[in-house]
Amino acid sequence: MAVELPTMMFPEPQFHKSLGETPSFVKKWEQLVNDVPSKFTWGVKPKLIGAYDVQCKTIMDTYKQCSRGFMYDPQAILDCAPEYAQMRSCLYSTKMHALQSCENSMDNILEANRTNSVNSALSETLVDCIRENVIKTDISSITLKYTNDFMSTIETDAKSRSGLFSGYIPRS
Repeated sequence: MAVELPTMMFPEPQFHKSLGETPSFVKKWEQLVNDVPSKFTWGVKPKLIGAYDVQCKTIMDTYKQCSRGFMYDPQAILDCAPEYAQMRSCLYSTKMHALQSCENSMDNILEANRTNSVNSALSETLVDCIRENVIKTDISSITLKYTNDFMSTIETDAKSRSGLFSGYIPRS
C-alpha cells in the first residue's frame, strides 16, 4: 500500500538554531495556528500540502523509492540520508517561503482576531497568497538550500540517538 502525499503526516521541524533566530513570520504562523479559531484557518494546511506536492513531489518520490516507503524509519533515513535531507530541505524551504511571502496576510488575520473581527473571507486571503506565491510560482532555486543543514542534523541525531533516532538500535 503506497502512502500518498495528502494522507502523509509531516513531522513539524523546529526552527534549527544553526539557521539563526526564529524569523517573525514563523512566530506569527505559530500564533495563527494556536490563537485563531480553526474554522478560519482550516483551509491553510491543505494549501500548504498542495504547495509541498507542487514544489517537492519529485524529490519526495525519489526518497520514497529509496526508503521503500518507510519514510520515517531510522534505518531508511540512514540508508537514504542525502535523499531524506533533500526532501526535508524542500518541505522546509517551501513552508518558509510561504510564510515569508504571506506574512502580511497573517498580520491581517492576527489583527482581526485580536479585535474579534476575523472572518472566512479574510482568512481566505492567506490561502490565496499561498496559491499565488508558492503553488503557482517556481521556487526551485531555493528548495534545496537547507540540504546540508539537514544532513548535519541527521548525523548529529544519529550519533546522539536523539530526534528521529531516539531509542534506535542500529542493525548489526
